[in-house]
Amino acid sequence: LVFVTPLIHLVTFRQRITYSYSSWDDFFDLVLVATLPYTLHYLLASNSSVLDERWRRSLPWILRVGTSPAEERTLRGASVPMVVSLLGCMAFQHRYLVPLCARASYIINGHDGVVSSAIATSFLT
Repeated sequence: LVFVTPLIHLVTFRQRITYSYSSWDDFFDLVLVATLPYTLHYLLASNSSVLDERWRRSLPWILRVGTSPAEERTLRGASVPMVVSLLGCMAFQHRYLVPLCARASYIINGHDGVVSSAIATSFLT
């Protein structure tokens, strides 16, 4: 189920993503759709009261990484979920949060900000 949402997005928007005039917003939407289910899966799987050890061990490697009990977790084991959540966070900021803040700034101050959304996203991250 973790991979169903990105696959549906790819099938539905394949022409828009591969179009030569597609923008970075389409790419950030794809990244957000791909990373959000994995991040939610990681949050559920890392909670030992939700999933038991037998179920956790039956998962494929990419879904099992970093979900061991809290006392056995390492930085190396959590690197994949950390990178995935960082990419999802940057995609959300660039696609939704920064334009919302820029619009609010325009409404309040009466002028656009001089910082591009890519630079604002890197500052926020």
